[in-house]
Amino acid sequence: RIQVDEYEPVRQRVHARMNSPDGQAVYDRRSWVCETPFAFIKSWMNFRQFLLRGLTKVNTEWRWACTAYNLRKLVRDVQRLRRKFAALAA
Repeated sequence: RIQVDEYEPVRQRVHARMNSPDGQAVYDRRSWVCETPFAFIKSWMNFRQFLLRGLTKVNTEWRWACTAYNLRKLVRDVQRLRRKFAALAA
């Protein structure tokens, strides 16, 4: 038994787009962009499990981890800009 709903044409278009070479390139880029922060948080920040219980507390703990990751990125970008402007001033 095959069941088709009103969203089947959309699914077919997405499937065709994802199987195209351009779609595969976008998907490959997405996996790198999305997986890198999680890998960094797990390995470098040693964040492998939540210490608290309850969805609200876990959500807060996850947001702290993400904030720490984003602050690290911000510091790195500021350092890069300082080096760039120092080189321009010299």
